[in-house]
Amino acid sequence: MQAKLELSAEPRSESGRSQVGSLRTQGITPGILYGKEIEAIPVKIESKILEKTYEQAGENTLVYLNVGKETYPTIIAEITKDVVSDEIIHVDFHKVRLDKKITAEVPLIFVGESLAVKEFGGILVKNITEVEVESLPQDLPHELEIDISSLVNFESKIHIADIKLIGDISIKNGADEIVVLVQEPISEAQLEEELSESTGSVEDVKIESDKGKEEEEAGGESETKETPEPPNK
Repeated sequence: MQAKLELSAEPRSESGRSQVGSLRTQGITPGILYGKEIEAIPVKIESKILEKTYEQAGENTLVYLNVGKETYPTIIAEITKDVVSDEIIHVDFHKVRLDKKITAEVPLIFVGESLAVKEFGGILVKNITEVEVESLPQDLPHELEIDISSLVNFESKIHIADIKLIGDISIKNGADEIVVLVQEPISEAQLEEELSESTGSVEDVKIESDKGKEEEEAGGESETKETPEPPNK
């Protein structure tokens, strides 16, 4: 089980581009805390600590946010990053209830080794890389592991229904949805055949092009011949 994550913040009075920009130059990131049962609270957090916490929590792990003397169970709902430095420049915290289930996108981590890939040269195809999970906030997994060692041949597939879950957790994706499979390697001859069927040969393209050009020129000559002489002025 993931260790309890806590993050300290302070109420923020600074607003406007100038004041907020000044905070960022001091290594402080502005943010907002909101929820159904509280008034929105502008906050500010030490940037380095926020970055470290976000690496651990992402947007699907419970974070206990300490603001003054109050502690709020939250999920990091959204972050905004600088397009150049990739640093977090704003963060939204969503206060959640510990007795009410929520849904979140949880990433899939593929572990193990597939015999079909190792021995038969197959291609591992990851159909999806995250799933929508529903659970209480404190039970929400940070990630789900998918063991691909069961993929022993080209008929093997792992479906949503095959994912093992612990506790009162459910996946909202369809049970029959394919998560990962191994595709049979394609030979050079098969590749050439598929390419020739879909695009045709270079000679075919050239012949069609020349034919079209001849028809266009012939059409142009015909139109010229049929154009009447202008009347004498």
